[in-house]
Amino acid sequence: MNPIENIWSEVKRTVQEAWPVLHPRNSDELWALVSDMWDEVASSQRYIRSLIESMTRRMKSVVKTKGSGLLIKAVNF
Repeated sequence: MNPIENIWSEVKRTVQEAWPVLHPRNSDELWALVSDMWDEVASSQRYIRSLIESMTRRMKSVVKTKGSGLLIKAVNF
């Protein structure tokens, strides 16, 4: 339910996409890659807005299931 989990998932996806091209050779390069991807995802107004707009639906789902799980459809960004 926490939107930060969605953001981290998107960062992970973008890092995996970039990995074959920008394969980091050490921890500093890995940090730079993750940091760049974080900036890219976090600066996407459309993505952030979609997370905010999905909160009402998420909260209703939690109430409907009495907290036992979410019935959320995947959202394409």
